[in-house]
Amino acid sequence: MTTKILCIGDIHIGRIPGHIPQSLEQYALAPSVLGPVTAWQRSVDEAISQRVDAVVLSGDLVDDDKAFYAALGPLEFGLERLGAENIPVYAVAGNHDGDVLPRLASHLGRLRILGPGGTWTAADLPGGVRIAGWSFTGTSVTSSPMPACAAALAALPAAAGPTIGLLHCDLGAVGGTYAPVAHAELADPAVSAWLLGHIHQPGRLGSQARPVGYLGTLSPLDPTESGVRGPWMLTVDGGSLTMQHLPLAPLRWETFDLTVDDLDQLVDFEGFISEAVRARTEALTPTFGDARAVGYRINLTGATRHHRDLPKKCADAAGQLVRKIGAVVCFVDKVSCTETRPVIDLAACSNGTDPPAVLARMLLDIQQRTETGNALIARAIPRLSAELRQDRWVHMDPLTLDQDYAAAMLLRAGFRALDELLAQRENAGEVSL
Repeated sequence: MTTKILCIGDIHIGRIPGHIPQSLEQYALAPSVLGPVTAWQRSVDEAISQRVDAVVLSGDLVDDDKAFYAALGPLEFGLERLGAENIPVYAVAGNHDGDVLPRLASHLGRLRILGPGGTWTAADLPGGVRIAGWSFTGTSVTSSPMPACAAALAALPAAAGPTIGLLHCDLGAVGGTYAPVAHAELADPAVSAWLLGHIHQPGRLGSQARPVGYLGTLSPLDPTESGVRGPWMLTVDGGSLTMQHLPLAPLRWETFDLTVDDLDQLVDFEGFISEAVRARTEALTPTFGDARAVGYRINLTGATRHHRDLPKKCADAAGQLVRKIGAVVCFVDKVSCTETRPVIDLAACSNGTDPPAVLARMLLDIQQRTETGNALIARAIPRLSAELRQDRWVHMDPLTLDQDYAAAMLLRAGFRALDELLAQRENAGEVSL
């Protein structure tokens, strides 16, 4: 027997997505239309259309314990529709709704909270699939809830099928107040999958035979939450589990790099950005799913003789471009030029003993991978590695910190520093090289 479960991450009902330009209202796309409530309604539609066996939610359904009224209506409407189709709904409470979700559930009879009171509880679905979960009881939990999990599951009658864990936690954190859980604590094969809430970036659940990771936000709440957003469909067929990410969010954010190497003049910078948005949109259209609006953040890269004029051009572009391309309305939230560099003749600049000449020779060594340049790169890698091991980067996609990456970072920083030194020379009345 095949069991289908619609899995929903952080919804945060009560929060309106940020950085939406007012000009989108001419397309009837107010921020509230592009937010969590619409994504929740679409997920309910999908659950009914796909005739799923259950809907599960990994916490932070509600954005704040004060958002009782904002959440009551949307949740009630969706739960009644699911109940009419005999689709049960199970949820765990997160740090944002540890207090308010149980109160809402007491008024919404069709919502079942797993793990109330900081305990572990479970529910059995058709096909013998078991959902086990634990809930926050407030806004903070300083210890891992996992030590009690194995004993709680062992006390239950054996499940006929796989057990799916549902948990709101801070995976990989060392300490903290959001239920820190070590990766090793989720390694027990007795639980066939762990569907997590709290971190808004979705994991690579679709590529794992044993899915363990974050479901991510149901709909993006700010521009950092880029890429596909929506619920996940978990299909259990015997002992096989597959996860599919469904692009049902009404809003999509994308970030992409755009080279300025061929930007000869800034007269039509606006057209340059607009054309890049059109090309990017057409390339990504097959992945947009049900998105109605797509917001872009553009990172300019490469070298240009207009380097010093780019910051003002980028600032002028932010929040201005809005255009309908195909079925979606596109807008640009931000254009960044922090990764661009000036065009500098390093060979000409390297003659002498002053700071610009010394720095130019170092950059030449890095570019040409001389013995001196390789030594500089080798010295940089451990320092960069130490920075990447900091807790604040733990949930980012891992970087391949090899010599090429380190060299690119050194060159970018070095060219910018050299440009500043040359500008100081110009301001002092000297002739720039």
